[in-house]
Amino acid sequence: MELVNFDSKQEFVTKWRDDFSGNLLSDDWEVVQLGTNQSINVNNSELRLRSGITANAQTIIRTKKTFTIPCRVFFIYYLTQRIVNQSFVLEIVDSSGTNYARCVFNGTSNTAAIGQLANNSIAGTDSSMIMPGSNSYSMLEIDLSIDELKFMTKSVDVSAVRDIRTARNRKLPDPNLKYYIQIRVVNNSTPPASSTDLFLDSVLYQFCDLINVDVSTSKASLTPSESLPVIITSTANVSGSVSIGDAGQSVLVTSINLAANAIFTGSSNSANGRNNLTVTVVTSSPGTLYVDQSINSSTWVQYSGKDCVAGVNTFNIPLDISSYRIRYVNGSTAQTSFAIYTKTKI
Repeated sequence: MELVNFDSKQEFVTKWRDDFSGNLLSDDWEVVQLGTNQSINVNNSELRLRSGITANAQTIIRTKKTFTIPCRVFFIYYLTQRIVNQSFVLEIVDSSGTNYARCVFNGTSNTAAIGQLANNSIAGTDSSMIMPGSNSYSMLEIDLSIDELKFMTKSVDVSAVRDIRTARNRKLPDPNLKYYIQIRVVNNSTPPASSTDLFLDSVLYQFCDLINVDVSTSKASLTPSESLPVIITSTANVSGSVSIGDAGQSVLVTSINLAANAIFTGSSNSANGRNNLTVTVVTSSPGTLYVDQSINSSTWVQYSGKDCVAGVNTFNIPLDISSYRIRYVNGSTAQTSFAIYTKTKI
């Protein structure tokens, strides 16, 4: 499984997932440090990191390739027990270790965790989080953008929404740096009483570089969808009916030839909620087209005219008011052919 190098390949959304198939840690990962009497094992599509009971032992693995912010990183994990004097860390971190967003599991409660973040060694406020029980598989999501960090969780294999456990807007990791996914097992200076295993079913991320809208299943809905969430804050009053798929029908307004300097005035027409009018004038002699508009079909607002030459003339007219009518003033030459067509559209 290849981890994309984002320096050389640019895409709208890049996805990566490691399900830990086989019996060896894949080449996507680097063992940065293997602690004394600690172990890393892959079996049955699970990664197991064993803490051992040696004081100050620490094991670190991380992805070889880097990625950038904004990103969403997911861990499906569980712990065999929760005891004092050891910590398990799931994080994204830069090469210096001074910019990070991480979830720390320590202490004895299997529903407790700490969310931490830092920008260039300046740490943000720790967040004490209530989590799903770590004694069975759960999903942790670290959702990091340039303006907000969210830690979210969800029980696996059930129809349930993701819960936001905490959110932070200050001391966010530097968005201009490259980051790794990193997993750590840390024993304190006082050794733990017994060994604990961290199991990972999968680790995955989604990387969004050129867009800032998450086009994916809504996190707050039980119904799967692949659409953009929209909130309607108010509705507009529309006079008449509007069909979004219908651009309106072409209408022949008149085809009666006009004498020299004669005027044609059409009847009132409802805009029916449409806001554009296409007018086509076919004439044998020059003249001037007018589209008058009214709110009550009796008092008309007269807009500037459109000069027409002999031949075919097409104009797009904004409809600003609810009704309109067509007027045409012929020039000094009597017409031998004449027609006006209109078509409304949204």
